[in-house]
Amino acid sequence: MAFRARLLSRAFHASRAVRAAEGPGSTTEHFNEPGGRLFGEAIRQPGERRKLFDWEVPYIGTLVLAGLMLGFGLNSRPETSALVWAREEALARLDAAEKAEGGGDE
Repeated sequence: MAFRARLLSRAFHASRAVRAAEGPGSTTEHFNEPGGRLFGEAIRQPGERRKLFDWEVPYIGTLVLAGLMLGFGLNSRPETSALVWAREEALARLDAAEKAEGGGDE
């Protein structure tokens, strides 16, 4: 408990020191007026493409690859539900019963 109080005290005093160093009225200097720019990006000219950051191409590629793997993987997984097993078992027993009665000749 004492460690937490000491840590909070240091954080409080550090933030006060930063605010004192910035001077009075510094909170308005950091306020970002709404200007229609998402995440502070510069406004582009019509037809100008957005320049991608270095990390965006591998990140988007990884997301697409993971989505494809999930889509194909989940669609091709084997059916293991009880209903599918029961349907297959019932059909197998019906076929076995028909063959036992002699109705298997077609």
